[in-house]
Amino acid sequence: MPPLAPPARIRRDYDVQRRHLPRVQRCAQDLMRFASAAPESLTAELDRRLRSAFAECWNVPYYQDLFAARGYGRHDVRSLEDLASLPLLSRSSLARHWTQMLRADTGPGELCAVLSSGSTGEPLRVLKDGFDQVHMWACLRFWRRWLGLKGAPRVALLDSLPGGLEYEASLPLFHDGELRRISLVQERPLERLAEFAPSVVFTDPAGLHAALGACLPGVELWLSSAQYLPPDVRTAFAAPLINYYATTESGPIAWECLRETGRFHVMAPDVFVESAAGELVVTRLRESAFPLLRYQTGDQGVVGQGRCACGARGWWIEGFSGRRACWFRTPAGSRVDAWQLAWLFKQHTLREFRFTQVRGSCFVLELVEPREGPTLRHELDRALRALGWAQPEVQVRVGVTLPLMAKPQPFVCECP
Repeated sequence: MPPLAPPARIRRDYDVQRRHLPRVQRCAQDLMRFASAAPESLTAELDRRLRSAFAECWNVPYYQDLFAARGYGRHDVRSLEDLASLPLLSRSSLARHWTQMLRADTGPGELCAVLSSGSTGEPLRVLKDGFDQVHMWACLRFWRRWLGLKGAPRVALLDSLPGGLEYEASLPLFHDGELRRISLVQERPLERLAEFAPSVVFTDPAGLHAALGACLPGVELWLSSAQYLPPDVRTAFAAPLINYYATTESGPIAWECLRETGRFHVMAPDVFVESAAGELVVTRLRESAFPLLRYQTGDQGVVGQGRCACGARGWWIEGFSGRRACWFRTPAGSRVDAWQLAWLFKQHTLREFRFTQVRGSCFVLELVEPREGPTLRHELDRALRALGWAQPEVQVRVGVTLPLMAKPQPFVCECP
């Protein structure tokens, strides 16, 4: 194994984001207001936001062509009741037309193209404007206020990606605090995390697994996203752990209730969520240069509403099954969460894949396209050894046809 590179000494200047501060503050206040009030009292505001989003779409080439072909008029959508009459936006359509989904009146400014993780299928390219890129700080402000937290504004990003990039940055959008990215593949990551003494830690299940044994008394909030989170990890930390549901395409959609496990509170009024034939469909109601109307996430769930035991009111998602649990078995008999390997696949442009444990130390990697096979096999061998397999055997099959699923199942265990 090659020696670890020394930590990067990078200081990033995020002060250019300060102009977004008023909108970040308003967005956090709106999230708090909607979580605290009965949804029927706020329907008129959601209707207004939908009308505004629909009007934005008339400046988007993709939607202009779509609406003209379907015979829609500019005033055909007046309320949430009209939303179901609009066509769905599939993942494949977004992949084909992403360059045509930008509002025509958008200047270059801070616009950037972002690639989705690809941990469950082909990565998508999405355009994000300046506020889309900093919207998460509004969500963090809301979660902290909802939980009544007031610790120091020091945020750590505990990163499990193999690149090893580390940096420091100021946080003008989060109480002029400090952000530090700490890589798990660099030296002494948990010791340096403790030295930084964060109050908030962003990570994923792989980072949570790594941090289980760390002494971090100052952490008042953990955040995990995008992957399956085992219940035993969820309850292993003294501080609250917000498991939020987001996609690169839409941004944050919902967050899992701390009282009712499996119930995800929708991030209204930023988004509105429907369940169409059991599939979660998202409409972004906050202004964006990249409008999304009725986007099919590929995740499954049922939408309900009411007052939750935690005090939140409004819409929620139950029966969420976007990220399926998968446990591998080591030769010693212990269970290993297969999603700890998801970070590795994010580094490769894969259209589709499936990684299966067929017996003890034997694994099969299936790829729809022939690229990346040898490199991935080497990386998987090293990762499996770190997780408890002394001599893993990884077979690679390329050019396979995987079962058609709305949301691919990337990890499978066939062991008894």
